[in-house]
Amino acid sequence: MIKCSFTTTVLLWIGALFYFFEFLLHLLALPILEHDKIFLYTHDRYIALFALTYSVLLFLISTDKRKYNTLFLFVVIGILFSFLNGFYISSAGGYAPLFNVSAVDSQLQILGYFFLAWYFLLLISWYGGGIKRKKKNLLQTTKKDTFIPAARFHVLTPLFDALCNAVGLGGKYRNRIVAKLDIQGKMQVLDAGCGSGSLALDVKKRYAKAALYAVDADPTILAIAEQKAKEAKQQIHFRKAFLQKLPFPDNSFDVVYSSLVFHHLSSNIKKEAMKEIHRVLKKDGRFLLIDFGRPKHILFAIFSWFTVIFEEGYDNYKGRIPIMVTDSGFSKVTEVEKYKFNIASLEAVK
Repeated sequence: MIKCSFTTTVLLWIGALFYFFEFLLHLLALPILEHDKIFLYTHDRYIALFALTYSVLLFLISTDKRKYNTLFLFVVIGILFSFLNGFYISSAGGYAPLFNVSAVDSQLQILGYFFLAWYFLLLISWYGGGIKRKKKNLLQTTKKDTFIPAARFHVLTPLFDALCNAVGLGGKYRNRIVAKLDIQGKMQVLDAGCGSGSLALDVKKRYAKAALYAVDADPTILAIAEQKAKEAKQQIHFRKAFLQKLPFPDNSFDVVYSSLVFHHLSSNIKKEAMKEIHRVLKKDGRFLLIDFGRPKHILFAIFSWFTVIFEEGYDNYKGRIPIMVTDSGFSKVTEVEKYKFNIASLEAVK
């Protein structure tokens, strides 16, 4: 059992008590409602049920961090929509037949703002504590070969390409990477973390003579990539492998590239993966790393915060990736391009 930090536990208990009192409030309100107003009666009954559910779940989550980590994510998303709905109701005029909304509207908004602040404090405490624990347990993390799926959750893996296209990381984004590779003749090339294989296919189509290898730790998305290559009749050598354990001899490749993979890796595994890439590259070989970088402005930091909270993007957010690449033995580490969402393209030479 992994218990929450004291701050997180207190915040969870506050939330649990808040919802328990809301449950009592709506439960006690039921007998005094006008029974001919069936919708209102049913509405308060459901609010009481949801409030009790949230109260119990928040208390349950406070007992075991690891066991209820995914449950916590769904609960806080549900809570967010709940009080956003509450804001909408109060701004729309509320249920005027039962009470004078104008008299309580300001109090409702104050309570809503308090709860919004509580919500974000809880998120920061929960996941911030997780970041600190990851730093303390880096050696333990490397002993266990695990990975974060391409779209964060396994259930979203089949939708990965559609999600990328929806946020503007589709064909145009891949074309910019392909142009930067500048592969000559029959070079040996490695896609480090190929995902669904879309970028690997574009690379192979552009540089048909190159011998292209592609690795990924997720067998599900690797199967999707293999099927796409088969349908496109492109010869790409796919391998299931972790980046920190590449199944290739020293000095095997002229070019290695990696797109939006490293923010999925813990700090220690990032370093091991970079050293492995350095090992398999030939002398004067090039490494192109495309991933989230340090935000240039606080207004754009929200995209990087997502990778910090839900994935392993803390080093990216702090701008440490170029330093880590240099420390892995590479020289001439330069940022060659900046994309949307704080995504940066780094080029390094062995």
